[in-house]
Amino acid sequence: MTLRDYFAAKSLAALIQGRELFLPDAGGDKYVDAAYAWADQMLKSRESAPAE
Repeated sequence: MTLRDYFAAKSLAALIQGRELFLPDAGGDKYVDAAYAWADQMLKSRESAPAE
């Protein structure tokens, strides 16, 4: 699992939190796409952050 996958998994969990039913066949692709968009943004922010 890459760091991007980890971020996406965490993002996906947050995106679907509170939903009673989540089925990928029922339009779930938009959630997966959004999760990876969040992951990509986190990686971009991580690269530009000053080293600590």
